[in-house]
Amino acid sequence: MKRIYCLADAHLGEKDSPYEEFFKVMEEIPRDEIFYFIVLGDLFKFFIGIKKWITKNQYKVLEKILEIKERGGCTIFIEGNRDFFLEKKILNRYFTFIENEIFINFANKNFLFIHGDKVNLKDKKYLFWNKFSKSPFLYFITKYFPKFMLLPFYVLLEKTLKGTNLKYKENLPMEEIKEYSNNLDEKIDYVVMGHFHKEFIIKEGKREMFLLPAFKDIKKLWYYEDGS
Repeated sequence: MKRIYCLADAHLGEKDSPYEEFFKVMEEIPRDEIFYFIVLGDLFKFFIGIKKWITKNQYKVLEKILEIKERGGCTIFIEGNRDFFLEKKILNRYFTFIENEIFINFANKNFLFIHGDKVNLKDKKYLFWNKFSKSPFLYFITKYFPKFMLLPFYVLLEKTLKGTNLKYKENLPMEEIKEYSNNLDEKIDYVVMGHFHKEFIIKEGKREMFLLPAFKDIKKLWYYEDGS
């Protein structure tokens, strides 16, 4: 049986989300089951997709995902709020697609996969910091300035972004999520997102929205096969 597997908010590298747990779960996936393997953003505590910024541990994770691609699976990276400057010339080796969102038809159902951080348009403070942190200016200095000069800045930036939308993670912005759903193409049957670190299913008419818990908390992958 072919499946879609999703890895949401692993935050690998944090104290409560060690790399070993990721490798253990990946080894448990039956080798003939994967059709899509989707990273729903925030794979690492902090990820800058420029060669000089990618660490040895991060490369080990990418190589494990590459194994799925080499077995014929479609590997997809959806950019999260902890992901920056994902250079495709580097990451296309590991991922079939690198996108902000992606539509997939699977088992006669239409899916939309997103990270979820931009669903709540009322969270102005977060949206501002997110736009600033991924600006062309920051991309330029991150790519061409020495890493040791910028590392303290990115540590501070990570803390700033982490603290900008706490109230929206503690209490799901249900109305804003439903409004987002209502503005989507009616042909979309399922929306799958992470970001909020909560497991929740929201039904809006014929559409279902799956909010996935964070891998760093449950150490499990979400999967979908025909009918389940």
